[in-house]
Amino acid sequence: DLPTDAENDDEVELRFGAVCQDIKERQITIWVIAFGTDLSSMLENCANTSGHAFEASDTSELNEAFAAIAGQISNLRIKD
Repeated sequence: DLPTDAENDDEVELRFGAVCQDIKERQITIWVIAFGTDLSSMLENCANTSGHAFEASDTSELNEAFAAIAGQISNLRIKD
């Protein structure tokens, strides 16, 4: 039997969550922008911390999200 749409959705969410968790465990920063869709809890949870998840419904909001990310990245410093 073929899986239902709901079963496929569940499987995708499980795999996506596992990938996000693996990336975070490697201490890699994850930024999320939901463009043209709602910022789901799945996407928001993938972002490392508060302020790393954005929702943009048009190109203006998308540019604002990228500007906010660029502003936060420019504050990063590499230390030994």
